[in-house]
Amino acid sequence: MPMEPRRLALLLAIVLLQAVKAHQSDTGVPTPTLWPERFHALLFMNVSTTGHLQVTDLWYDWPKGRNLNLMQKQLGDLLHDVEWNNGTSYYYTLGPAGTCLVRDFGVGIPRRDWLAGSTYLGRRHTDGFLCHVWEKVDFIWYYEDVDTRRPVRWDFYDGVVVPSLLDFMMLLAEVDLTILLCELPELDEYSFPADYGVEGLVDDDFEVEPQP
Repeated sequence: MPMEPRRLALLLAIVLLQAVKAHQSDTGVPTPTLWPERFHALLFMNVSTTGHLQVTDLWYDWPKGRNLNLMQKQLGDLLHDVEWNNGTSYYYTLGPAGTCLVRDFGVGIPRRDWLAGSTYLGRRHTDGFLCHVWEKVDFIWYYEDVDTRRPVRWDFYDGVVVPSLLDFMMLLAEVDLTILLCELPELDEYSFPADYGVEGLVDDDFEVEPQP
């Protein structure tokens, strides 16, 4: 019995829609993976213009609105960089000769979706990884492993000082990109000037005695 024209048209429309969806799934532009709420990453940084090398332990804690970077150059003290979501950053070293620099950048830590709106550049190989690559407003180039969807490398453009590229190789310590809690080291009192207004920044992880 021949199929009614209306039913035939509906069937053809369904088949065509499925074909379009399949084509879109094959050719769709991927988006960067959302960062976990908390993770730990080990960064090996190479400043191309100067040849300086640096190892950084990054502890990302979005629920508490903070980053901790433990930055170690080949020479020099271990530098702590605590960044808060209100734009305040504390750069300090520990010990008898410890120092602290307080900066207000007016910008908080990266959001979990901070790569939203970036431009997809396609797939590229880097250091043995096949990666998706995105560009964010001519500022950063972000490489993510195609298979695991882990970040592999960042190329960061710093146009404030000199045009330079910072090459990041990010090796994640945990398979699931999570840690239990970000426990930041205790800050000495010189890290918090009394007139800077740190009330509300510290929490139970800190034991801080402000300067008189």
